[in-house]
Parts: sequence; structure tokens; C-alpha cells
Amino acid sequence: MNFKETLQSVELILAARDVPLLVGDTGIGKTALASDVAKKNDWSLLVIDGNLLKEGEIGGLPTITTYTRLNAAGKSVKETTTTYAIHHTLRAIDEEIANQRTVLLFIDEINRCEHAVQQELMNLILNKEINGYHLHPDVRIIAAMNPSDSYDYETVNMDLAQQNRFVWLYMEPDYAQWLDWAETAGIEPEVREFIATFPDYLNQHHEDDIHATPRSYERISKAYKIYKEKNKPFPNPYFLMSSAVM
Repeated sequence: MNFKETLQSVELILAARDVPLLVGDTGIGKTALASDVAKKNDWSLLVIDGNLLKEGEIGGLPTITTYTRLNAAGKSVKETTTTYAIHHTLRAIDEEIANQRTVLLFIDEINRCEHAVQQELMNLILNKEINGYHLHPDVRIIAAMNPSDSYDYETVNMDLAQQNRFVWLYMEPDYAQWLDWAETAGIEPEVREFIATFPDYLNQHHEDDIHATPRSYERISKAYKIYKEKNKPFPNPYFLMSSAVM
């Protein structure tokens, strides 16, 4: 599906209170789509990057606290219990909810994290709970991942039961829609003209080399804009390489 079709599908899935899973190459616009959904609905967008998490980080590190209870003899005795500190993003969710905001939680790279981290994220995504912390009902979730077989880096596959809990949406680049978006987003005319002339370059993969993605052309546009404003010569290879960088 292209960006527009995926966006419409995500809105329907969220309205049904299910969890969409966006599958698409890096730089194709998964994060931008989540941002658009949040803006359209006036929701607060918070992001968790699974690739950056370590085991126990999202679930919270265990801490020991002391409490007092009455024993069988009616005497006060002290006991200890284990509680878990929550991740800073979960705290940010609670703060937004306290301010009467609906939260869109975007969880990216769910297949590029350690297996233990993935299990923690699955509890949060599918069960809305982790180590005693419960997500508020006003939290919507979008998950995202890159195709498991598209890159050389290691990925962690979900089991069939977990896969069945998501609504899978496969995103593909659409140069015509990208050009419409690029005009409203202020992408430099020369960059738009290049893609209009060579649409295959919008999302071009090279084995054993860097490759271009829609996000690449946002960066080259920013650099080219500065180049024109500075009116200062730069080596031409800079722009050629920049357009190919992920």
C-alpha cells in the first residue's frame, strides 16, 4: 500500500482499538505516518525505539521497598516487596493523560531489539501491561518494523501467536504521492524535479552499498537550500553522495 492507503487503514484499525503493524523499508515514512495520525486527531505522539532498548529498561528495573503489615498476633511487622521503576516514556504517557490528552504511542524497530526486549514490548503492545504498570485506555498504539529479509542486520522474528495479534500493513513508496507531499513540505524544486524525472531513485537499493530512501531526499533538500542561501561553492560529489545516504 502507498502512504495514503496505509494512513487510511491505520485510522480504521485504531478506531477498532486494534494495533496496526507497519512493515516497510527504512526511511519510507513510517514515523511520518504516525506523526500525521497524531496531528490529525490532536493526539500527543510519543516514540519508543526498540533498537535502543536494553533488557529490563522498558519493563523497569526492580527496586525493594519496605511496608508495614499486621501479623497473626496483631503486631506490626515490616516486610519488603519488589516494585519496578517505569521507563521515562511511560511516565511521559501518564503526564499527558493527566493533562486530559489522548496519547499515540509509536513503537518502532520491534524486530531489531534483543529477544527479551521484544517480549517486554509485546506485553506492553498486546496486553497493555508490563510488570504491574497498566496503559491507560486513552493510549493508542502503532508498531513498526523493517522487512525481516531485506537487510543484513540481525532481526528477531515474532512467534505465530504474536503475529496474529497485529493487523499487518505493508508500505511501499509512491513517487507521485511523495511529490505531492514534497511540494507542501517545502522540498526544493530541483529535488522534486529530479524525482519526477527519475522516479525509481526515490527508493533504490544497492547490494553492498548505501541506498536512497524518501528520507534521503529530505536531507539533500535541506543541504541544497543552505547551499543556495550561502552562495558558496561546494564540491559536486557532496550532493551526489548525500542523495544516496539512508
